[in-house]
This record gives sequence, structure tokens and C-alpha cells, in this order.
Amino acid sequence: MSSSILLITQFNESVESLIVQFAELYPKSTLGKNLNLILNLTAEDSINKIPDEDGDLIPSRPNKIMIEQFILNVLEYKDKIDNKDESFFLEADHSHKINEKISEHKGNKDKVFDLIDEFKNVWYKLSDDNKEIVFMTLSYLCDLALNYFAENQTT
Repeated sequence: MSSSILLITQFNESVESLIVQFAELYPKSTLGKNLNLILNLTAEDSINKIPDEDGDLIPSRPNKIMIEQFILNVLEYKDKIDNKDESFFLEADHSHKINEKISEHKGNKDKVFDLIDEFKNVWYKLSDDNKEIVFMTLSYLCDLALNYFAENQTT
């Protein structure tokens, strides 16, 4: 099995977990209202599965749009994420980049959702523990994305 498949699967599972937890905390948020649509972006081929090194079945063709968009639009902020710099959420407007790419991918000219900017709307409401979880998850996603990029970079 390709380590790219494993990286994409781990990435998608982590994104799904973060989004579901966020949607449960804030069901009226954009993420909460569009949870199923958003989760479709990480949907995998559920028919064709292959065993990983532990024998667990994982998709043979995981959806890579989220990891690729993360690389293009979020990875450049890795230092802010690793340093837990709240300005990443509070000061910057990242939605236009992500929305354009996702809308383009889905063939939809409407804005689908604001991933990072959604956190800006509720950041001040999050507990310090929840903020820590968000930064830890984003840092982990950065590491997975860097590994995926390094493995798939053409020379």
C-alpha cells in the first residue's frame, strides 16, 4: 500500500473529526449547517478497500481534495499554527482562497463554506483547551500535508 493513501486517509479522518466536533459545538455555524456537504469532500471509495499494515481496511482511493487544498492554502501558515499564533484565525481572511478552489473543484460557482474563517467567528468563545485542540490538530494536519507533498513532488 502506498504511504500517500495512508497519509490522505489519516488527513481526512483528522479533518472529519475536527469538523464534526466543531459542528457539534456550533450547530448554527456554516460548518454545522453544511456538515454533510463538507464531509462529502473527504468521502472515500467505500467499495474498494485494502488492508493497511495493521490489517485494517482503508479506502484504496481516498479523496485527496482536502489535503491538496490544505497544501495550497493553509500550509504557508505552518509557523503561525505551530506557534499557536491566534492572529492566524483572528486577523487574516483565508476564505476566498479556499472557497474559490473548492467551488472550482466541485463545479459550483457559489461559495461552499469558510473553513478557517469559521473559526474566526467563534474563536473568542472557545475554551483554552479547545483552542489547544484546534492548534494541535492543525499542526498534525500540516505535518501530514508536508509528508504527502514531499512524497508526491515531481522532480
